[in-house]
Amino acid sequence: MNFTSRKIAAPHSFLARLIHWSFVVLFAYGIFKGLDNVEQLSDTAFLRFEMWFAGGFLAVIFGRFLIMRKTPSALPDDSPKLIKFLAKMAHIGLYLAPAMIAISGMMIGALYSAGTTSGIMMDGVIWLHETSITTTYVLIAGHIAAALGHRFLGDGVWSSMVPIFQETLRA
Repeated sequence: MNFTSRKIAAPHSFLARLIHWSFVVLFAYGIFKGLDNVEQLSDTAFLRFEMWFAGGFLAVIFGRFLIMRKTPSALPDDSPKLIKFLAKMAHIGLYLAPAMIAISGMMIGALYSAGTTSGIMMDGVIWLHETSITTTYVLIAGHIAAALGHRFLGDGVWSSMVPIFQETLRA
C-alpha cells in the first residue's frame, strides 16, 4: 500500500484500538452508574468514589488525547477537506465534552461537600453537566453514523478501528 497518497484508510495500531474500545467501556460504565439525584452524594463513601472515578476518567481522557494526537487520521488522503475538518472537530469534541462531564461532576461533588446542595450555583453546574452529557451523546451518534458511512463506502476507515464486520476495500 502506498501511504503517500492513500485511497483507503491506514489501519490503526493495536494500542489505538485498545485505547478507543477501553474508553467506550469506561464511558458506558460512567453513564450507566450515574446519579439519579444529587442527594445520593450524602453517602460519603459514594461521593468519594464518584470524585475518584471522575478524576480517573479525566486522566484517561488526557492520556488518550496525548497518545492519539500522535496517531494519524485513518481517513484516506483523497478525502474532501470538509470531511477532514468535520472529523477533526468531532474528535476534538469527543475529548472536550466527556472531559466537561468529569469536570462538572467534580464541581458538583465539591459544591455538595461544601454544603451547597441546591441554588443557582448548583443548578448551573448541573446544567453544564447535563449539557456535556447530551453533547457527548450527539457527538457519539455522529461518530457512529460516520463510521457506518465509511463502512458503506468501503474505504477502510471502519476496518481501521472496528474489529468486526471487516469491509471489502474498494481502492
